[in-house]
Order: sequence, then C-alpha cells, then structure tokens
Amino acid sequence: MKSNKRTNFYNRSVLVYDFVSVLGLYIKALLIVYGACWFLFLDVSDLSDVEPEFLASTIRNEILETTGCSASAGIGGTMLMARLATGVAKPSGQLYISAEKVEEFLDQLPVGTLPGVGSVLKEKLVKQNIQTCGQLRLISKDSLQKDFGVKTGEMLWSYSRGLDLRSVTAVQIYWMDSACMLGGNDQQFKKSIRQRLDKGEKGIKRVHNMTLPDLRH
Repeated sequence: MKSNKRTNFYNRSVLVYDFVSVLGLYIKALLIVYGACWFLFLDVSDLSDVEPEFLASTIRNEILETTGCSASAGIGGTMLMARLATGVAKPSGQLYISAEKVEEFLDQLPVGTLPGVGSVLKEKLVKQNIQTCGQLRLISKDSLQKDFGVKTGEMLWSYSRGLDLRSVTAVQIYWMDSACMLGGNDQQFKKSIRQRLDKGEKGIKRVHNMTLPDLRH
C-alpha cells in the first residue's frame, strides 16, 4: 500500500513539475515543495491580455483533469496577499484580493495567520492586546522594532499593510525536506524527481510578448 502511494505521488509530482516547466516558458514561477503539498507562485504582471482570475481557473482545472488533485488559488498584488488569499480559498476554490480590498481584508485577519508569526510571537502580540492585523497596523514601526527587534518589527509593520518586497524573479523550485512525506526521505525518489526537474529548468527561457497557450488542450 505504501509503495502504491509513493508511486502515485511520484507520478503526480512528475505531471506537476512538467506543467510548471511549461508555464516557466511564458511567466516567472516559484514552486515550493512542502511534503505532499505544492505551493506555486506565478507573476502574471506581464500578461496584459490575460485576466488573472481566468488564468488561475484554467490552471486549477488543468491540474484537476491531469492529476486528479484539486488546487486552490489566491490572487493578489504581492506574494503575501496571494498566499493569504489562498488560505481563505482552500480547500478547492480561488479568491482575488484587489488593491482596493487589501485593508478591508486584513482588518479582521488574526495576526497568527501572517507568515512568520509563530506561536511564541503570536503570544507576545496578544499580551499587548494585538490580535488582528487591523490592530497591528495602528502600532508604529519604531514601536514594533523596539519590542520585537528590527527585522521582526519591519516584517510585522509591512505585513499588516499587505506589503511584501519579495518577488518571483525566475523559475525557482524549493524543497522543504524537513516535511517530506510519502517517500520524501527516499534519496532515490528525490534524485529521480530532481533530475527531471533540472532537465525542465535547463530548457526554460524568459519569453516576452507571447500569448499564453490554451492550457486546456
């Protein structure tokens, strides 16, 4: 049974990685492999003739039809907002947070939902009666840096406003080995996936002014 699960996971991984490689010919992509879960960030800002919501829906349908796995999609102006939107869209929906809706969305969002806010940091914030991003946004950057350190204070101040300087600069893939499942600790398994992924990456080039192909065919 475990062997079948591993085989299915491998086969689905190959399909997803091949799919990301094709996408990488047209747009910048960041794939994070976290155990049996895949997190894919796409920068579609250069695709002026393609609606992000339509593209997300098309990709989700393609993944479902090809692998049998459902996918959620979050759309936002930054990687942070896209990730937070995805969290709300789970388990198999999609959500678009426009620039005009960012503040409203964040107002009642629990601070523990923010990336980088673990249980210890969350407890410290709650002790200061800061439970939502709206409340966090009322605290000055200087005060946050004084209480939580320069780096963490900067992060809290920025994230409470939906700001995120990170960007998807090229096709990138990150393995989160500590959480690998279903054969993720099998070195041969990872080597096989890695070789296939490397092969796909070598053929990826940034292509400008091209129409995204119909991914449903």
